[in-house]
Amino acid sequence: MRLNKKQRTISYKKRKLHWGIYVSSSFASLMIIGFFSNKVTKDFDLLQIIFQRNDLETINLNIKFKDLQKIEKKRDEAIKFKRLVSDQSDFVNATITLNGQNYRCKLRLKGDLQDHWSGDKLSFRIELKDGKLINGMSRFSLQDPSTRNETSEYLFLNHLSLNDCLALKYDFVNVNINGKQKGIFAIEEHFSKEFIESNKRRDGVIIKFDDTLVWHNYKSTNINRDSVFRSLPVKVRGLKKIEEQPSLLKQKDNAVNLLRSIQENSLPASLVFDPPLIGRFLATVRLWCAEHCLELDDINFYFNSITSKLEPIGFDGLAGRTPKTPYCYFTGGQPKENWVNYALKDNRIAEEYIKYLYKFSSLDIKNLFNKDIIAKERMVRNLRIKEIALNYPKVFIRSFHLLINQNPWENPIKIQK
Repeated sequence: MRLNKKQRTISYKKRKLHWGIYVSSSFASLMIIGFFSNKVTKDFDLLQIIFQRNDLETINLNIKFKDLQKIEKKRDEAIKFKRLVSDQSDFVNATITLNGQNYRCKLRLKGDLQDHWSGDKLSFRIELKDGKLINGMSRFSLQDPSTRNETSEYLFLNHLSLNDCLALKYDFVNVNINGKQKGIFAIEEHFSKEFIESNKRRDGVIIKFDDTLVWHNYKSTNINRDSVFRSLPVKVRGLKKIEEQPSLLKQKDNAVNLLRSIQENSLPASLVFDPPLIGRFLATVRLWCAEHCLELDDINFYFNSITSKLEPIGFDGLAGRTPKTPYCYFTGGQPKENWVNYALKDNRIAEEYIKYLYKFSSLDIKNLFNKDIIAKERMVRNLRIKEIALNYPKVFIRSFHLLINQNPWENPIKIQK
């Protein structure tokens, strides 16, 4: 049914009125919370949130209609089965426009679980073509910041870098899809040659535990959940390119043998890992409560050809979820037998871990960071509170205490104590 001009005018006025009422009620909610919550007033500036300027870069994604349909079909399939299973055939071609420059790319839906694809913001894995880079990255993900626990992940990964531990780049951008504003996304680097180079390491091999058994297959086998760690195959990232380079192929064999020695408990952990580096890494993870990155389906290792040892990579830590220790690193974890237990059974590594825990317990954490990082974290936090309040009222009402009280500096201070 087509509306005449008068009907369209009335409809427009109604929408405008509803929007005005909604915006007013959202900010009224912020005002009430600001005045009546003692905890909020410590780190809550209503005017700063309302008038926060958005200085983030804007990525414009241009995807053809038929390719969007393919993505939606994959999303429907993931919702039906409550898990996304992806492969190379899921990629579609697209174009990115950033700062007036166009980049050809391919992208697909990403994320194992529904927080990545059940809401308005879909998560994408993106690979640039033609050898081009965006902010030094050839492969990266775009996802709702909530999938990584908002800004805490940003601080955690930056702290790992400050400690000379490997960590993926992590930042925030505005995203438009086919001209439609989608809000603020986290942009997370994926594993690549550029990632290794930006961390001042030589081109090398990245390996991980194949997580197929972790996710589902162990239930149909005689493998016990707590001992699945011993049975996982080793997965080599970028294997096709590695096989084309004899030097990397030799590194691959060494890396795989080291990871298998962890599973078999056939070598002292100090011959697999560099004790000071692994000690710093584990202590930083503990400080930010980022234990999610230690789990078998998330941990990745880089083989350092200079030291001939493995280095863990910071990624998907879900930092800052709680100030409480989820388990003892020496005896617990997911599953109970895991690579962290193995590492800490070595006295040299245990000594380094405890040394760094002691050192970190007395640091002024915030003063370690560059002022630009501190300012960006606060800007993004303000923008996210405003974005959720205005666009996702149900989420805001349900989670406003979490959103407004989520000062990412507080949990590390509690953990230090």
